[in-house]
Amino acid sequence: MENQLPEQRQYSLEEVLSITFNIIKKHWLKFVLIGLIVYVPILIATSFIDTSNLKNIFPRNFPPALAPLKEYWISMLPTFYFTYCLSLIGFFVNFVVAKIVESCANGVEPSLQSAVSVSFKQFLKGFITTILSSIFIFFLSIPMGIPAIIFMVYWWYFLNAIILRNRWGIDALRYSFYVVKGRWWRVVGFSIVFWLITVVASWLPSGIGLFFAKVQFVQNVILVITYIIHIFTMIAGTVLFLNLESTSKFLVRKPIGEEIPTLPEM
Repeated sequence: MENQLPEQRQYSLEEVLSITFNIIKKHWLKFVLIGLIVYVPILIATSFIDTSNLKNIFPRNFPPALAPLKEYWISMLPTFYFTYCLSLIGFFVNFVVAKIVESCANGVEPSLQSAVSVSFKQFLKGFITTILSSIFIFFLSIPMGIPAIIFMVYWWYFLNAIILRNRWGIDALRYSFYVVKGRWWRVVGFSIVFWLITVVASWLPSGIGLFFAKVQFVQNVILVITYIIHIFTMIAGTVLFLNLESTSKFLVRKPIGEEIPTLPEM
């Protein structure tokens, strides 16, 4: 099966994975490069953050038997900073990946430079919408968390809506909702499979990292490799998004190539 997505029918999990692996096989270097361009600078910046104040949160009379646990948490502080920064600006990788996958879907040779340029132009919209969605999810999580889980899935593709359909804020969340509507469990099931594949693929570097637990440089390299592996979920997710979008019953659209999907009138 080729990279293109010409048919307006729902793809099976096998077809989505087949397209995903084909795209990775042909353009893996682009995905590795964008991961390095974004993740390495963030990791370097967070490694210089002073964690001495946070170390004081542990009581002085910390039980000696739990000392290894204390040391572990202290050693993980740079990783926590790294993950937090990614939650704020890591979506940029998703932007670039989505543009590359869309080019493949349209049968056009993807350009990393072009994808990065377009993503920079949409960065502020992505940042604002990410903060907005986080606020909504926070308040939705108050009543036992169930509404938050439901809407997290409905809003799963708001980043794709921003970078591929030039929507942002409430409009991006709404667009993602219509794309997922009627296929909530399908999105959950497929996404779990994508996540499991990345977890299995991450076992090898993670296992190697266990032998160098006290060597921070090696740990940083392993961390970057692990996040690059997780780009697989972005690629597969974008393939699924494009297929869900083209087969949605809740989007008003013309034949593929003539006009991007638009939301129905309310």
